[in-house]
Amino acid sequence: MCTADVTGIYLTWDVDQEFLAEQREHLNSFVVRGGRVVVNGHVQRIFLDGLTRWRKLEFRNPSDLALTRVTEHPVWAGSDPKAFLYNTGRRGPVPFAELERIGVAGFYGRGCYLDLPDGAKVVHTIGRTRAPIDYENPLGAGRVLVHGGNDLLQSRHHRLAAANHPMAGSTMTRAATVAFLHGGSHAQLATLADPALEPYRIRPVHVRTGDLDDIRDVDVLVVADRLRADLLTRWTEAITDRLGGGATVIVFGENKSGDWLPGVREDSRPTVFWWWRTGEDHRLRQRSPDHPAWDYLSEHGAAEWCGEPGRPAHRGRRVRRFDPVRRRDHHCGAAARHHDGLRSAPVSTC
Repeated sequence: MCTADVTGIYLTWDVDQEFLAEQREHLNSFVVRGGRVVVNGHVQRIFLDGLTRWRKLEFRNPSDLALTRVTEHPVWAGSDPKAFLYNTGRRGPVPFAELERIGVAGFYGRGCYLDLPDGAKVVHTIGRTRAPIDYENPLGAGRVLVHGGNDLLQSRHHRLAAANHPMAGSTMTRAATVAFLHGGSHAQLATLADPALEPYRIRPVHVRTGDLDDIRDVDVLVVADRLRADLLTRWTEAITDRLGGGATVIVFGENKSGDWLPGVREDSRPTVFWWWRTGEDHRLRQRSPDHPAWDYLSEHGAAEWCGEPGRPAHRGRRVRRFDPVRRRDHHCGAAARHHDGLRSAPVSTC
């Protein structure tokens, strides 16, 4: 397929993947012998060992497409990930403030690659879900660099021979293991089916039929709302063990948590309905304003859970105050973080 003097192959985003799939054996052999391949675009046919299929992200605003650099790589040396978010069509450097004003987001990429092979190195992740978009995978004596978007050489930052560029050493970046303990309600099942959460690779565990071993290795455990306390009781020891192992546990409301979660006392408080219309005090107070959960929540949004303008509130629902005497630091949204210390301050009270 290639002569002996060819050391690298650069595949554009519009390459015929059906043809490449027919050449898979030759491509594998080329890389295993020490060749290097750069893959651009959305992989839909597996034409090299170690590739996974591209998946589209659910996104609603530019921040959902912003890049985070996980590992430095020579192909992106000297570039700022923030500069890739917008495209204007203008030649030459454009200040970021101007990019925000006139630019269009999504040209660099708007999807991700999950289920990466062992040994893969994530270069960039995309959006708040931190899903991999660029990664490098060693294969034999060679390497495969995968970029899940438009051709790298179309960017002014990549006017270089990417396939011949020296590749950095590889270390595996392991994604956090997230489990969702649920009761099978329609809302909980819809959450599990939400494409926006697909990059988290959430493990569903049913509170009634699930095996305790299903949460023994998790980094993050999310306990859904409105589960039966008598069913949750059998999970107490396993949850406590994971807390002792440094996992993050997030428990949602209406769960009688004080009955089965050690160190938590739960007191009922009446819900203040229609506070946004009447001007009444909704009674929610931030107790730990520096808590990382507030990176993903707003004080106004946290108070809106009992209803929204134009929609009826859920009558009979009651806000519950949690007094975490000794509980682990909860963290919403950032599933890859772990917390080792115990905290006594709640995130908010009412």
